[in-house]
Amino acid sequence: MVGVDSTTSAGLAAGWATRLSDSVRLVHAAADGKVPDWLLGLAAATAATPEVVAGAGDPDAVAALLRERARGAAMLVVGGHGRSAHPGLQAGDLAAGLAADPPCPVAVVHGLDAESPLPATGPVVVGTDGGPAGTAALDAAADLARTLGADLVVVHAWTDVAPGAHRRTDDPEVLAEHGREVTEAARRRVAERQPGLAVETDPVQDTALRALLHRAERAQVLVVAPRVGTPPPAAAMQAGSTTRSLVAFAPCPVVVVPLPG
Repeated sequence: MVGVDSTTSAGLAAGWATRLSDSVRLVHAAADGKVPDWLLGLAAATAATPEVVAGAGDPDAVAALLRERARGAAMLVVGGHGRSAHPGLQAGDLAAGLAADPPCPVAVVHGLDAESPLPATGPVVVGTDGGPAGTAALDAAADLARTLGADLVVVHAWTDVAPGAHRRTDDPEVLAEHGREVTEAARRRVAERQPGLAVETDPVQDTALRALLHRAERAQVLVVAPRVGTPPPAAAMQAGSTTRSLVAFAPCPVVVVPLPG
């Protein structure tokens, strides 16, 4: 399902979605409930099904409509540079809100800026911590890589700096070894689920945000889960600061996978 308006960004999102599926639904929120000509044209150009839902207004209201319509969808796709985009950011309020509380995997589709084409080559990059959320992101990324005919890069970032800029007591070599174990376990899982898919592992000493932004410069898609690169919290939140920053600043489409359950 693709949430669309008349912007170029929404058109790019619709085209990107048709690379993943031949069953795409274009959903537009309109106060009058009428189907605009541009939606019919976009549906014809992408061989997708147009749908108009009654309702319009602020990004929160539209996000609520799209979130409700997307329940049961394989993925909800939106453009990053919509009418609510802010200067310097790759995602507006609507896209950021959907990614912060995804009802299903949510793709925020954008390039380096509003005028740049979407990256058509490069790997699918995923960040994982080895926990349930990271594993869900890994599985989604492997499926995307297979569909797009791309390689998969698995990133695990570790650092001995704890939140609050305090040094962790863990031995850095222990942290590094854990990173290698996480990424090798990810490689084995992908080999079982997607035999033959090329997988590169990258356990790196860095923050998750810096590591993934660096990899995103050459990526076709970046896949993340809430709290990526950190231990899963006891009371799990949806998208944390790393995920929100990646949605806002990554130079490629970003897919946010919801927490399992």
